[in-house]
Amino acid sequence: MNRRPLLVLVLVLALAVAFGAAPAHAQKVAPPQLLVTSAVPGENGLLIITGLNFGLRPLVTLNLIPLVLQSATAEQIVAVLPPALQPGTYLLGVSRGTATVDNWSTVVTLGAGGPKGDKGDTGAAGPQGAMGPEGPAGPAGAGGPLGPQGPQGPPGTGGTPPTIVHDAPASTVARELDVNVTITDDAGVSYYVIQEPTPGAEGSVRLVYPPATSVAAKLRRVLTLGTNRVLIGATDTGGNFCSAAIDIERQCDDCDGDGYMGVQAGGPDCNDARAAVSPAAGFHEVDRGDGSFDWNCSGSEEKSLTWLYDPTDLPPSIIE
Repeated sequence: MNRRPLLVLVLVLALAVAFGAAPAHAQKVAPPQLLVTSAVPGENGLLIITGLNFGLRPLVTLNLIPLVLQSATAEQIVAVLPPALQPGTYLLGVSRGTATVDNWSTVVTLGAGGPKGDKGDTGAAGPQGAMGPEGPAGPAGAGGPLGPQGPQGPPGTGGTPPTIVHDAPASTVARELDVNVTITDDAGVSYYVIQEPTPGAEGSVRLVYPPATSVAAKLRRVLTLGTNRVLIGATDTGGNFCSAAIDIERQCDDCDGDGYMGVQAGGPDCNDARAAVSPAAGFHEVDRGDGSFDWNCSGSEEKSLTWLYDPTDLPPSIIE
């Protein structure tokens, strides 16, 4: 049997297999680049590393010192930082192999914040958003202070002027007297004036604010003998004015000065115009000038002296 053709066939098949496998090996795809996008400290001394293509069992180092991993996925690694780590800047490395695409390193700041970087350029303003719904009304603010009084307005038209009433007697023997005055007006009394009728005397103006429909005032007057007058004027909010004069006649209580108040003051002197007539006076033969013979105000009249002594002691001309 001729074996040379069979050997040649085997060699041809071997070469075909060898040269056919070579193109398939040349088309192998390179692994993707490992990439770290962020490294942020977490709670309880952990370091959260995010990125891409970390592999199944990555190696994480901090300043070339391996860190213990709590968990690892292709896109996130949770590493445990060394205890009592001092604040500062460290070199962080992540590796899944020996090739360049299997490694990534970056600088991270842990602990205290690093120096503030330069301010970046201001970005372009975005488009204005749509107006939101109207919010609820806020609470009312506190009232402001009272402003200054404005100028007096022009006199009003129509209306009824205020009414002034008082309780002053027409006459009295008192040296001091309290007078109660009441001013009323439907529109409201705005102010009133009290003035003595003394030449050159200024009136006392009393402003009523806010205006009131009824105002009460008490006047204490020291009276002199004769007529005592007080003038009162009042104006309402409509500009209507009224005035009143209070006349009080003060009578003397002991006009003749004999030490006894007259009957007009509630005393016992029945003729307070003549000092000779008083409860202490004796009887006289003549009338006392008004047709009366009651010199001692006893209420009975006698034309002769009462026999207070023995008649023989009296002058004969007096005995009738």
